[in-house]
Amino acid sequence: MKIKMNNSAISEIIGAMLLLSMCVAAFAVIYSNVLSDDGPPAEVAVSILGRLENGEVFIEHLNGESLGLGTKLIISLGGKDYIMIIEDDPILEDIDKTDGGWNIGETLVYSGFNTSNLTVEATVIDPVTNRIVMWGILQEGVFITKPGGIWHFDENSGNIVNDDLGFNDFGILRPDTTIGPRWSSDDKKGTGASSLKFDGINDYIEVYGDSVALDITDKLTVEAWMKIPTSFILDDYTFAPDFGYMPKILQISEDVYGVVYRGQEEPDNPEKKWGVLKTVKIFDDGSISFNILNSSLVFWDANNVSISWPEIIHVKDDLYLIAYNVDPQGLGFFNTVKIAENGTITKPHIGFLQFGNNKEVYEHDIIHIHDNISAVIYRNDKKNGTIKTLEITDGGQTINFIDPNLGKFIFDYYNCNDPDIINIAGNTYAIVYRDENDYGVLATVEIFDNGTITQQLNDTFSFDPTNKCFNPQFFHISNNTYGIIYYDDKPAGDGFITTIEISDTGVISNQVNDTQKFEDDYCIEPYITYLYDDYYSIAYQASSDNDGACTTIKINSSGIISDDPPKKLIFTDADKNYFAQECHLTHVANDIVAIVFSSGSHGGQPHQGHLVTFNSNADGDPINPLPPTISEPYDSGIYKEDSYGIHLNSKYLAASIGNDFFIKQINITSDWQHVVLTFDGYNVSVYLNGVEEITGISTDGIPSDPTKNILFGNSFFGYIDEIAILNRILTDSEITNWTPRIN
Repeated sequence: MKIKMNNSAISEIIGAMLLLSMCVAAFAVIYSNVLSDDGPPAEVAVSILGRLENGEVFIEHLNGESLGLGTKLIISLGGKDYIMIIEDDPILEDIDKTDGGWNIGETLVYSGFNTSNLTVEATVIDPVTNRIVMWGILQEGVFITKPGGIWHFDENSGNIVNDDLGFNDFGILRPDTTIGPRWSSDDKKGTGASSLKFDGINDYIEVYGDSVALDITDKLTVEAWMKIPTSFILDDYTFAPDFGYMPKILQISEDVYGVVYRGQEEPDNPEKKWGVLKTVKIFDDGSISFNILNSSLVFWDANNVSISWPEIIHVKDDLYLIAYNVDPQGLGFFNTVKIAENGTITKPHIGFLQFGNNKEVYEHDIIHIHDNISAVIYRNDKKNGTIKTLEITDGGQTINFIDPNLGKFIFDYYNCNDPDIINIAGNTYAIVYRDENDYGVLATVEIFDNGTITQQLNDTFSFDPTNKCFNPQFFHISNNTYGIIYYDDKPAGDGFITTIEISDTGVISNQVNDTQKFEDDYCIEPYITYLYDDYYSIAYQASSDNDGACTTIKINSSGIISDDPPKKLIFTDADKNYFAQECHLTHVANDIVAIVFSSGSHGGQPHQGHLVTFNSNADGDPINPLPPTISEPYDSGIYKEDSYGIHLNSKYLAASIGNDFFIKQINITSDWQHVVLTFDGYNVSVYLNGVEEITGISTDGIPSDPTKNILFGNSFFGYIDEIAILNRILTDSEITNWTPRIN
């Protein structure tokens, strides 16, 4: 930190303070082991004792290095500062100045003012390092041993944050460094090494409350720099910094996920893009393990052009099938791969098969049928809609199509676009697609476990003859109720959901259960996943600026869509080049989804591939959050339970002293905010960026309870840096000018 007193800059407070009482005098003893930053200034090791006797201030050099005659002494009497330089003021006897320094055993004496009934503070600043080497409250007849703490969050790794006042009041990252809080060297306040990002769910920093230094009950200042992001991104990973186009994500095991995408270029042909599979760990709280478990070029182009639209499904055990096509030839390809439950790609490219000839394969989708049987659905350049079944044998080494007379069926001639397939029950499957007039069509068909396809449709139905139906996607709701999500492409279109009944035998009820427009502004390629109860989340490109949106809706088991407005939250971040195209998502746990997308060609980065985890149904929108409740300051932000706390989100500033709660609605930007709470035993003030926003009175005071720990960032979503908890009141100048430490 850098504190400005009377417009003079003072660098960070470091060291520890111990105040001892001797007879009627109070002594302030500071043992300072000053650690330097990288490079100059050099370390300073000095011990200084301060005492107040009969209104005179005595500051004695007890031990350690000599300090120069440029040493600065600041005496504060009742909040008014008096600044003196040893060389210029008669506070050190002339005989002691002859050796050019302030040495062990020499005493600074300040007198001439009435100090009775005033709080007297003394600060000593080393002229070489411009660091505070002593600070103490000197008050006759009072024994004070509580200086507070300052945490800069500059470690940038590990499980500990250090208190730079030196009392060993370190904080511990909970739950751990893997899950969070997460170190951030990109978003930080000032020139320190890092800050910490908190997910608002279950991570925090814990400082044990049995420290004498932090059991503050009379005068208090709590200050911090806090930053509220504009989206509920919990964690992020750029899995393809060079190129990550058309990504899809699939859960492999409990916390392991696979991502397939059109990826990096071939070394000798920059226009040719390989297919890539990567595995990654995502925990239930949304934390992403940045150590990718394994990656491999597991599928490739056999025709010297870039692959497109990779899809991946689970076949059986550790065997997976990847399908993709190549443009403009219109050829399809399969690869098989083995992925262990821990994410290790044990066999990266087992089998390979081309399907379709020239101009035959576009907009494919794949589905597992039974055991080693799968199916692919696609259309050709003549808009024929086709299903083929295939068998995978020899542990994935052999891929063959079922006999064309049994395992191939053209379900629509000249009218099929964007086909998608889902299993209804047993051997019954449903297909949804866009016809030649861009309207939505639903059809059902039988596919047996051995791959044989009944050469007829069970039923067909045009489910939306009004709105265009681009990129329709099936999802199951409950029993025989299904949903279809699509957009109308005008030019980006509104987003729609239609629900319908399909019997186990493939009979389609000629009546739509419900239809609702979930996006009436801008929607491209929506994809939906089930959360829990009646909640579903949809990810899609939501603006011409490539903003990504995650909209959460409610659909009951009968397919009735709630009339409540859907909750729409933006998950992209222009600062990090997040521009969402080809969004795909999967449910992780509770309200948390994982979304993969391509950034598009923005900021000089060609189609980077990004993975974010997102709180899709968060109770507090960072743009329009709910106000904190009466109990929230005790379990969020920066607080000591039942003692004191501060809370900030993008709309509300709040604080607590004991059982007294103070709140004000505010408006902040996504920039760093300086928050200060002061309490003088009666008056409460809360400042935001140097402006006093809240005033109040607390007569109960702060209860002393060493059993209660101090928590930083609990239930807080955003970044925190440069926390200070002090047993004194900052002056107006300090509050206005308190800035992060400059190295």
